[in-house]
Amino acid sequence: MPPLTSDMETKVNSGVLFRNDRTQKETDPIYRGNFQTDHGKFSLSAWDSGSKDPSGLGKGVLFENPDKATEKHPDMIGSINVNGARYALSAWRRTSSKGNDYMSLALREWANQWQGIPDDHYSLGCQEWKER
Repeated sequence: MPPLTSDMETKVNSGVLFRNDRTQKETDPIYRGNFQTDHGKFSLSAWDSGSKDPSGLGKGVLFENPDKATEKHPDMIGSINVNGARYALSAWRRTSSKGNDYMSLALREWANQWQGIPDDHYSLGCQEWKER
């Protein structure tokens, strides 16, 4: 996974997901990255489909935005539970200057934005950031 730029690391309620180029088995996440909230910095992983229960601690979902009408609207939307606080999640597909595809993330306070979760979605898991 490419390193984050220093400005991405310090922005609260933002983050990034890169395609996981280290997948070796079917259970490995297809995306990995991190994000920052007022609760701290967290690593984030995404798997194809899976659980539709985003309410558990450290769990979430991400799916295609059914209401995308302009390029400024997020490509994907969802939610994540961070230390008991639920956040709405927005994601935009981007390509880095080196040609790597990634998703730029924005988080905001949950306000019951959507009700149903489509079958075609990413299951998310997060945990507090640990320096390696």
